[in-house]
Amino acid sequence: MAETLKGLLQERRLQIAAGAIVLLFLLLWSLAASSPKTQRTETTPSSSAGDDRSQATPDSLIINPGPTPQTFSTTSAPQTASEEALATSSSGQTTEATSTSTSQPTAEPLDEPTPDPTAEPTAETTERPPPPPTSRPPSTTTTTTRRPPEPTAAPPTLTPPRCSKPSDVIDLTNWKLTIPFTSDSGDSDGNENEAVEIKQPALASYSRTEEFTNSGCDFVRFRAHVGGATTSGSGYPRLELREMTDDGNSLASWSSTSGRHSMETRMRVTQLPSEKPHLVVAQIHDSDDDVLTVRVEGSTIVMELDGDDGPTLDSSYSLNEIFSLRLEVSDGLTRTYFNDELVHTLEDEYSGAFFRAGAYTQSACDGDNKVSSEDCDSYGEAEIFDLDVSHQ
Repeated sequence: MAETLKGLLQERRLQIAAGAIVLLFLLLWSLAASSPKTQRTETTPSSSAGDDRSQATPDSLIINPGPTPQTFSTTSAPQTASEEALATSSSGQTTEATSTSTSQPTAEPLDEPTPDPTAEPTAETTERPPPPPTSRPPSTTTTTTRRPPEPTAAPPTLTPPRCSKPSDVIDLTNWKLTIPFTSDSGDSDGNENEAVEIKQPALASYSRTEEFTNSGCDFVRFRAHVGGATTSGSGYPRLELREMTDDGNSLASWSSTSGRHSMETRMRVTQLPSEKPHLVVAQIHDSDDDVLTVRVEGSTIVMELDGDDGPTLDSSYSLNEIFSLRLEVSDGLTRTYFNDELVHTLEDEYSGAFFRAGAYTQSACDGDNKVSSEDCDSYGEAEIFDLDVSHQ
């Protein structure tokens, strides 16, 4: 019986203690909500001297420490509750349960930074470390973003035009050029001196601003003034190519009866001399004289064969009109194709032959072949788009 009463008493004490803890927890929670800066310490005194058991409540409570937490202590007893219980021990002594009372704890406000109101109180005295640093800066921090320096543009690379000289338009490797000037850069001295020849390798980079130049990659201009210098074998000025071999180091010389030889060109005539509007644009020459010439005479394109008039290729030609011409020689036959049509075949055997192409005026303003009233500023001009020679 004594053991039973003793167990009941112990159980009752535990219930009282648990209730007191819950009430204390609620009280502290209420205080923390109303004063978030307050730190509290709750202490429960020990039981009566005659009782060898003690009930303890949490010693301290820190709501939310700042950088340097401070603790304020208050003493209180659990909420008032009374109960008397008698238990008869084996010695006949009676133990009286003590009654406990609680008092309202008070706390003074702290001059600390505002704590986190969402922190929950604990039943034990703890000191929380400061929160770890985060990568996000506080809302009051102003971040200044500097614009990166603008990249410095690299200077443009100067690349020469794709066709910066006549040799970029037509292959001049196996040609030499006769110009109606007494030097490769000077002006004409009339018929007093012979015309100059430009040979390889100088011809590969040669040009003249007006007389021998190119327009992009389209064509090469050949211009010969009627007052220009002439060669020893002619009284007319010319700016004309003469066929060569061995990369321009040797004179071309072939036979109409051996192998197959051809020259194909696409061109137009843009200007004729004013008084005598005749301009030779293509030739086959042998070791003695010209065998075949193609000449523009006003609005007509004609051929001349061994010094005699040949067939008419075009009877209504207009300046700036592009036409094609192909001369083929083999087996003693010289065939002429105009705009891809065979227009004439010449039967003739000759040797020491070579091709010519360009602007060979048939007028002059002075000298033995002077044309009356011819203006020395007048000229003949042809523009060659394509020029190809082959030998088989």
